[in-house]
Amino acid sequence: MDTDARELLGRIDERTHEILRRLDQINGKIFDHEKRINKLEQWRAYILGATAVAATVISFLISIWGS
Repeated sequence: MDTDARELLGRIDERTHEILRRLDQINGKIFDHEKRINKLEQWRAYILGATAVAATVISFLISIWGS
């Protein structure tokens, strides 16, 4: 194999490793982002549940009071 081909393979190898390193960074950021989104979704579910309970209690109290 000649020197030019070896240099080319070396450069390709370096670039491949750099791409893989950056993909690992991106995957880590995506994982962190998904964790934050999951927390927000859980809060939304808690708020909706609390609102449903409050609406039920208020509806019950109004029906008793109105009778």
